[in-house]
Amino acid sequence: MANGCIPKPTFWTFAFFKKLSGNCIHRSDNAIIMKLPDGNYRGILWNLDDHYKGQTLDFELNIPALGGEYCMLTKTVDEECCNPLKLWHDIGEPSSLSTAQKELLIEHAKPLVRSENITLKDSNIEYRLILKPNAVVYFEFTKVERKGDRGFSYERIINGER
Repeated sequence: MANGCIPKPTFWTFAFFKKLSGNCIHRSDNAIIMKLPDGNYRGILWNLDDHYKGQTLDFELNIPALGGEYCMLTKTVDEECCNPLKLWHDIGEPSSLSTAQKELLIEHAKPLVRSENITLKDSNIEYRLILKPNAVVYFEFTKVERKGDRGFSYERIINGER
């Protein structure tokens, strides 16, 4: 944590690793993937760029799973998102933060969260992630048991139907 309780990117890396449990099904120089007892998956991918070469990492996941629908959740930390040091630099490197600047840095110090529904064609989850230099991505694949609210249809809403 930085002064003012601003989480640094490394804070999130530790938080991500703390969420890992279950059986390790993959471990390499850039990834670790765990299968949970309930059949869901969690993992972390990273693209360490010690020498600042600026190379991205193209990572293709191919995980055995039961058919059906899954929710893919990712939380990303990289040089652009969740980087309060860059934002501090961009706002002029103030030696003493105003309340508004501190709040802005705390807001910016959170991972980028994305979700996507995936319907399996076969019995594998196939997903491709491209990681920017020095990116760390936590991900979850969770089986979806859709239980719609009476009268509500997300698909109708996004298609402009009433």
